[in-house]
Amino acid sequence: MIVKAKQALVRFQHRWQFLLVLKYVLYALGPAIFTFVLSSNFYISLSIFVFGIGAQLAYHKPWNLSLNSVSAYVDEKLSAVAFSSGLLLKTIDLSGLAQVQQQRVAEVLLTKIGTIRPKIGFLKPVFTLFTFILLSVVAYQFGFSQVFSTEPCLAPIVNKISFKPIDSSSVESIPPILESQKIIISYPAYTNTAPFSSSSMEIKALEGSQVRWNLEFDQKVDRVSIEFSGTRFPMKLQSSTYSFFKKVDNAEFYNFRFKDTLGAAYISDLHSVEIIRDQPPVISLNGLQPFVSFTFDQKKQLDFSAVLTDDFGIGSAYINATVSRGTGESVKFREEQIGFANPGKPGEKMWNIEKKINLDSLKMEPGDELYFYVETSDLKTPKPNISRSETFFAVIKDTVSYEFAVEGTLGVDRMPDCFRSQRQLIIDTEKLIKSRSNLSEAEFNKKSNELGAEQSALRLKYGKFMGDENTGAEDHDHDGTENPLADYMHDHDGSNEHNLVENDGEQAKKDTTSTGKPDQFTQSLHSKMREALNEMWSSERHLRINEPSQSLPYQNRALNLLQEIKNSARIYVHRTGFDPPPIKENARLTGDIKEVDNYRKTENLENPETEENIRKSVVLIEQILTQNSPISDDNKSVFNKAGSELAQKAIENPGKYLSLLQQLKWVGEREEKPDEEKLRTLQSGLLQALNNPNVAPKGGKGSISRLNLLVLKELQQND
Repeated sequence: MIVKAKQALVRFQHRWQFLLVLKYVLYALGPAIFTFVLSSNFYISLSIFVFGIGAQLAYHKPWNLSLNSVSAYVDEKLSAVAFSSGLLLKTIDLSGLAQVQQQRVAEVLLTKIGTIRPKIGFLKPVFTLFTFILLSVVAYQFGFSQVFSTEPCLAPIVNKISFKPIDSSSVESIPPILESQKIIISYPAYTNTAPFSSSSMEIKALEGSQVRWNLEFDQKVDRVSIEFSGTRFPMKLQSSTYSFFKKVDNAEFYNFRFKDTLGAAYISDLHSVEIIRDQPPVISLNGLQPFVSFTFDQKKQLDFSAVLTDDFGIGSAYINATVSRGTGESVKFREEQIGFANPGKPGEKMWNIEKKINLDSLKMEPGDELYFYVETSDLKTPKPNISRSETFFAVIKDTVSYEFAVEGTLGVDRMPDCFRSQRQLIIDTEKLIKSRSNLSEAEFNKKSNELGAEQSALRLKYGKFMGDENTGAEDHDHDGTENPLADYMHDHDGSNEHNLVENDGEQAKKDTTSTGKPDQFTQSLHSKMREALNEMWSSERHLRINEPSQSLPYQNRALNLLQEIKNSARIYVHRTGFDPPPIKENARLTGDIKEVDNYRKTENLENPETEENIRKSVVLIEQILTQNSPISDDNKSVFNKAGSELAQKAIENPGKYLSLLQQLKWVGEREEKPDEEKLRTLQSGLLQALNNPNVAPKGGKGSISRLNLLVLKELQQND
């Protein structure tokens, strides 16, 4: 037992030494992480980490921790050993009483040594580590990554920046030479993409990326600046490197400028910034039908799977479900958000998920309908991209069917509730349009999509009466020969047709079906109903794409058509021809035109002026060449504005207009007048860049007959 107790002390000593080394690791890890964020150099960070641990080991020397020191610490923490744990380290020259005490201490130590911990505090090293991690995050977010990077450009410089003097007469010495050029692109943090560098100044980066430009010259220069769309920014000098930092969100062009110590100014060619847009997530659903119906005794469950993909990682996904209950204008809606049981981890580029929706768990009853879609968002900041699947429908069939009756005293039909809810949909749409300024874009789009779901449900109900849905045929027991609109027509109106039409009685009998309704009239109702369904479809399409104001005209036309169908079902109007107004005999053939006015219409057919400064630049170049005048400051201002107009074309078609934009920018910066050939070339390019250049009139080519040629020849000879 004494041997085991001594081994327990040795193990306690080793654990103490291990925790000391772990403490030194935590102290050294923080600076190593911070150095790696700044330099992106693994070897430098590893060197700092190893040096930090080695320095602390050499200073504190944890291997010098002796068993006597451990024994003294145990005596201090365990009063039960009575300051006698040192007896375990001695094996000879012990009295009988000492041996008894040694045996007692061994028993106590084996049972209680696990209750004490080495005298080591981890609060300071953990706090130091988190401090350095926080500094690293701040440095990364504000674009200080790789500030102290000593990593050389392994690849040779491609597309080296070309500088040329703005005024060649002011150059009196050898101009400075660009020795090093580099850009460092840091994608937004949510992409989890490491920063990368390039020597090419043509930038292609994700929107929201942070770009740092670094330039070094072989000799001292006065100042260096970078210019974006006519706006200049000074580049900051750090050691011998000129740097500039910018967050890029839009495609544009830029160039560099610098002045040497003698005052000579130089300008570079234009370079482009191309933006890559973060694409919204893509949703693919399997195992779902657009419309599913259940009977009350069926298992009311929807099983499906979904595959969600995104270019930089999925953020979240859920199901937006809407349960409708009731009919007509008394319909009520209840919304719920349903999550997925096995979603992927945020940041993964693909999620494979499955879902089971139990309609009973949604407390749905017969006649209730469910509309749902899957919505997902990515991790883009500050506003994520959101994608939404198409809407799917599920309904529990109601055992109660509609019954229609005719009130003989009123001559009106008792229409089903769905024929009255189109008006409520118009009211809700107008209300949404009025409240648009008080709603966020996401909330507005959501409400518009809900109205689209209501319109779709309404259209499906109307489709039953046209025979478009099997459920419609089942509900109303229509066969292939029976008119689906028979319930909305009055037999007594058909039987009284002879009272409304005085003539053509025999023809009316031929045109009347066995139910007393004219075939032509029945076909008219069919066409009107089909037209109403088409209007509802157009209305739903605009609501789905969040355009309720454009959906409203279609809704009104659908309501008017439904009202016409309702009115036409009980009233037949005798068709008459054109009935002109009566002629005033006292004014006939008198030639009096006092009340006849001429119709005049004034319309401005001038096209709006476009590319005004490019047109002015063409005229200014012509004046400079003909009058041999210098380029004034006003001329330069026009050239700079023309450059802004031309830059929009160059962004869309850089291969065609980029060289012309560089020429225009170079002419606008020069103090001296360029030669005539360059100005003519620039003028020709600007004319070709105009959308509708003024074309000079040309002589028309007409065909002249042989007889006319002979006549002209005779006239010339006898002249």
